Amino acid sequence: MSATYSHLRDNSQEFELHLLLEGQQNTQVSSEVDVTHAKSLALYTKGNSSAVAGGTVLIEGSPISAHPGTWKSLGSITVPAGTALGAVSVTDGDDGFPTRFVRARISGQIANGNVDVYLVVQR
Repeated sequence: MSATYSHLRDNSQEFELHLLLEGQQNTQVSSEVDVTHAKSLALYTKGNSSAVAGGTVLIEGSPISAHPGTWKSLGSITVPAGTALGAVSVTDGDDGFPTRFVRARISGQIANGNVDVYLVVQR
């Protein structure tokens, strides 16, 4: 799914918004996004109904594209109730960004509705 939703340029910074998962409820893994040269990442969830309650979404990383094994968890979101936004961010460290590819994974089922999952990449 991971089509670039929009691409913005603000001063010397570039921002990309990717829709990783749309209308998902059950355990699901998104396609991967290459985050080469990223300065920061933010993963957002948005519930699609006022009844949404709970669930967990992870942002995961791998240095290898299409890695078949377990990816490294970089952060998680406990999905908030209703249509509130949930968020987690990852920034580069002293040795550079901790991974080349990222994806989203619903690891705990979303109750009473579904969520959209967005990735914002700052380069």
